[in-house]
Amino acid sequence: MARWKTANEIAGEICTAILHDLGDKAKGNALLFVNGFGGTPAMVLYLMYGFARTLLELLGVTVVRSLV
Repeated sequence: MARWKTANEIAGEICTAILHDLGDKAKGNALLFVNGFGGTPAMVLYLMYGFARTLLELLGVTVVRSLV
């Protein structure tokens, strides 16, 4: 049986995959957009946003605008 992942682990997997796909373009300024397509509570969206922003900034991406 698979264990549940934390929000931090999920944000890490998503951000790492996106940055890997972007390659050299992954540095600099970025828009961070977190969307639950209407089915995710705002509290969860803000939680994921916080983890994603922290991780991106640690990896050299500056979040200059955000949408949640």
